[in-house]
Amino acid sequence: MNFSLKKILLTTFILLEVSAMFAFSVFPCPLTKGENTITSPVRPKITISFEIARRRDCTGFGICNVSGSIEILRINSCNATLYADETSRNLLIMEITKSTGISATAYERNFKSGIFVVEDDAPIPSDVLKTLGISGSKSFVAGNYKVTEKDGLLVIAIPIK
Repeated sequence: MNFSLKKILLTTFILLEVSAMFAFSVFPCPLTKGENTITSPVRPKITISFEIARRRDCTGFGICNVSGSIEILRINSCNATLYADETSRNLLIMEITKSTGISATAYERNFKSGIFVVEDDAPIPSDVLKTLGISGSKSFVAGNYKVTEKDGLLVIAIPIK
């Protein structure tokens, strides 16, 4: 067998990577540190894509076609970060980066007024719920929700049931 320094270093690096992957995968949720104490788990945040449309026919207003994958931004498409509210597991917070997560047309039509209208309940895919640490089957609840613009982010709190 012909061993070279390159092969030894590469093998060592791969073994360290695999070891680190297994070592860090045993913790279900990263923890935040307060002043010298561990206080609470960090809520996972995921990126979702969705169409602004009624679920029943994917036209009108609301949330339609929720997915956890990255898609090309179409006129009524949004890319958002979604996470569970720290005080209520029945409330999800959606953050949309105004400069990159939404088209100007979609912003004008659906968010500029300060109210985001969800005309129909919209089911949340099970893989999205699982990633957020929420069990069971849940849906976004139809209603009118306040849109807060803060530091280039559109922030909307939407209840789930």
